[in-house]
Amino acid sequence: SVLIVSPEDDPAAVTRPRLEAAGADLLQARFVSVTSHTQTGTIDGTVSLPGDLPLIEQAIAQTGARLIIVDPIASALSGNLDRREDVRASFDRLAVLAQQREVTSGLIAHNRKGMDRVRQRISGSAAITDAARSVLVIARDEETGRVVLSVDKSSYSKAEGLSLAYEICE
Repeated sequence: SVLIVSPEDDPAAVTRPRLEAAGADLLQARFVSVTSHTQTGTIDGTVSLPGDLPLIEQAIAQTGARLIIVDPIASALSGNLDRREDVRASFDRLAVLAQQREVTSGLIAHNRKGMDRVRQRISGSAAITDAARSVLVIARDEETGRVVLSVDKSSYSKAEGLSLAYEICE
């Protein structure tokens, strides 16, 4: 199973149809959200890290998930994304949970525009790329229309610096 934390996209309207179109086994995709109960009813909210890590841990236990995807991390992190201490507080606790539960976490960040270096393009603090063990960057080559996947950081292999260009054909 895969746990998907995606505060910006409605699972029913956006994420699930995309997974289905890609041929994913929808029985293995689980969406994590927070439901608050108020006097006027229930409100579906977004997961906030690190505060909602117990919710994620419970979802791992219930589903046997092996992968957690957070897309985008900017919408799930509490605190200031530009403050190293706030970023590390969330990432370090998520890393401990992932290690204890033997799951992999894939965190998706959006790019800033107008930056020269790849690591500067990731929105938020440099602590995001510092904390990550691998950083994969995906961008479209405006000249060719091809998509380029580059390994910007790889702490556990010699893949750093490798790139793969590909096209998506319909």
